[in-house]
Amino acid sequence: MSKVLKNPPENLTDRELELWLQNAAGVLIFENIRNYAIRKIPESLTIEQQTEINQGIDNTIYGFMMMMDGVAGALENEEYSVRIENKIVLEKNGERILEIDTLESDGMCSVKTMLVNLLFGQIDNFANAKIALFLHPVR
Repeated sequence: MSKVLKNPPENLTDRELELWLQNAAGVLIFENIRNYAIRKIPESLTIEQQTEINQGIDNTIYGFMMMMDGVAGALENEEYSVRIENKIVLEKNGERILEIDTLESDGMCSVKTMLVNLLFGQIDNFANAKIALFLHPVR
């Protein structure tokens, strides 16, 4: 990702900083996973085929975020369980200043929904804003 992160806005409450960080993580997922997959769609396909593939990519991203939320994705039996845990980390000058466990967060699925609403048809414009929207706190 060749974008430059803007510093978090000053004077955020702890809660607002957590929301800012969760939304920044959503941008990373969209930039690094979703956009990568979209770039791999062959241009030779029809618009209808490309649209269906885009929908499949979005469904996959949503499923990934559900796993990050702990909604889906665990394997378990009477004795053992296996799950993937995820952390979102904010560092300043190499020092960890905030860490959020996605299983304890507001939900990556809600971040995905918010980003889709913001980005619908404008993903490149939003990405080029260098995370300028972070954050008008979601309340």
